[in-house]
Amino acid sequence: MDLMDSLSLTIFEDRSLFDGASTSVVREHFKQWAITAPQQEQGTGPALSQRYRYCIQVDDAALKSVLENDEPLPPMSHGFVNLIWNDDGWKHTNGAPSPEEEEVEEPIEGCTWHNVGWMRVTYQDVMVCFYVLLRDLNDCHRVYRRPPEVAHG
Repeated sequence: MDLMDSLSLTIFEDRSLFDGASTSVVREHFKQWAITAPQQEQGTGPALSQRYRYCIQVDDAALKSVLENDEPLPPMSHGFVNLIWNDDGWKHTNGAPSPEEEEVEEPIEGCTWHNVGWMRVTYQDVMVCFYVLLRDLNDCHRVYRRPPEVAHG
């Protein structure tokens, strides 16, 4: 409980921008926020913290996964949120196409690459568990699950 005073979550909920928004739209908004947020929040330059590298999106599917679940287990055991990468590093590795780009899969928001730059994660694991799992810049590739699969912490 002593961490509650220093826990800061930034929530964007402008329906005119985000109602029905794709992960690409959310990513672009988050990228713009993350450019200036470290300076405003901490008085530092670009930051590598997970806070500035990933954002969480709760879209209709995510909300329904929590609210409309009729499984006997608590809803937290089943619901998910979308965890979106801030950068475009998921598209290319060292300037060359990644192996995932050569694979053609069912399109998700028009993307047929294996790695679509976001994944569904269980919402009870997104804070703390995934925060720890994604400390290193390349960890997202290790834990990645292509939607509609849900990654567990």
